[in-house]
Amino acid sequence: MDIEEDEEAPILLGRPFLSTGKTLIDMETGEIKFRVDEKVVTFNHTGMEQPKEKTECYQIDLVDDL
Repeated sequence: MDIEEDEEAPILLGRPFLSTGKTLIDMETGEIKFRVDEKVVTFNHTGMEQPKEKTECYQIDLVDDL
């Protein structure tokens, strides 16, 4: 997306942003797609450089039972 940078505006990447921003995370293909209006930006998350040492632990909350 071609947008002007604004250092005063916060970056929102939490669950509300991902759902309202029409975000698709495809673990099989390794892609994260952000859609806003008619524009689509695709990131290849498998191609991103990963740290050699894992020093953090992440948590996933259960939202709905299957």
